[in-house]
Amino acid sequence: MALTDANLLAALSETFAAGSGRKRLLYTGGGWLYGNSRRVLDETAPYDPPPEWRWAAEAAQRVVRLDGVEACVVHPANVVDAGVGAPPILLEDAQETGRVRLPVARDATWPLVEQSALAVLYALVLEKGLPGEVI
Repeated sequence: MALTDANLLAALSETFAAGSGRKRLLYTGGGWLYGNSRRVLDETAPYDPPPEWRWAAEAAQRVVRLDGVEACVVHPANVVDAGVGAPPILLEDAQETGRVRLPVARDATWPLVEQSALAVLYALVLEKGLPGEVI
């Protein structure tokens, strides 16, 4: 995944540099890039990803520095379907094993965002987001 993402960003960078006119890019990272925290996190929190996701934090930082494009980064939490309300990782495990196995401590907080709310956020960011903004 890291190599695919790096290749995509390289191709986008070339394309944006060669073209003219206003270009916008919305890049999706993820809430996991902020690591495990007991405090409320916002856009000013530093990245603290698990080792296997460090590449994604570096990619998000690269995106906002791309030349020739107005780029924004959105880091959604666990995206859920309005009718289900549970993170897919838990649903998949339950379907496969008949049980829900929590991959983290029982007292962990799972931030959730409903998919249609995320779609509205994406539209607003593309329309009104400031270049270099991280949400």
